[in-house]
Amino acid sequence: MNKLLSMLRTIAARRRATGAVPRLQLTGDSVTAILRDGHLQTIVCQRDEEKYILESTVLPSRTVRRKRVREVLICAWQRNRITDIVTFEVDDRLRLVGRIQQLAETIDSHELEFYIDTLARECDELEYLLTGRDEQ
Repeated sequence: MNKLLSMLRTIAARRRATGAVPRLQLTGDSVTAILRDGHLQTIVCQRDEEKYILESTVLPSRTVRRKRVREVLICAWQRNRITDIVTFEVDDRLRLVGRIQQLAETIDSHELEFYIDTLARECDELEYLLTGRDEQ
């Protein structure tokens, strides 16, 4: 986990120095990406044995229930057919989440930065397509 936190700090510092978007704010094991349009996407970063898992909530459980779980599952399935990097699923807490998994031993800060950008953008876009607004 120390390697992950070190890479996250490096990425956030590089973003601050260059003014790159999305800007990143670190809080514990999570990163909040501040996108161009002001939307926020929080990404939880964890290590699970030999891989890092990056996960971001697209829709909270109350919205999934309101929209009907089946409808959200179909949308996640359709989205998974067109994206190679992010996997969308309804988790055991009934939230729609986007997830990226990557081997911990081979990742560097530039690759992690790419994954954070991709996950934030894809989750924000799907959230907007499903709700028409930024809920997260």
